[in-house]
Amino acid sequence: MMLSIFKTGVIMLVAIIPLIVGGIIYIIWRVDSLLMFAWIESFGLTDFLTILRDNYKHYNIPTWALYNLPNGTWTYTFTFVMSYIWIKELSLKKYFYISLPLLLGVFFEFGQLIKIFPGVFCYGDILAHFGGASMGCLMLLILNRGSVLNGLS
Repeated sequence: MMLSIFKTGVIMLVAIIPLIVGGIIYIIWRVDSLLMFAWIESFGLTDFLTILRDNYKHYNIPTWALYNLPNGTWTYTFTFVMSYIWIKELSLKKYFYISLPLLLGVFFEFGQLIKIFPGVFCYGDILAHFGGASMGCLMLLILNRGSVLNGLS
């Protein structure tokens, strides 16, 4: 029982921490005209957000981390979770579900290129989606082969 709780905790941390990092980058350093800031305002968190941004905005982060890393982190988390769910499945449909985060990321990026979605097309984002998807699969393989998750359900 205790080992099962440990495995679940490891899975949750490995999945959620990168997503939190990507979210923090958006919240602190991205422009406040993005849609997510309207959601933050609707939850009454604008004052908290202003304090947070004022305290950390003077720290410079690399351009790739500001614009591309958040895309990679959500693709990583989504791919890691889908890989975890489908790892034991023997049918070919698992490959569709494991590839879905990458397919969606690239689809939306090219949708920005042809102006069917708001935003700016960027090859760096496509690279971030491929990197995130690759790392999501790789991380699950590493954890599953190692002592932490050996014998994953």
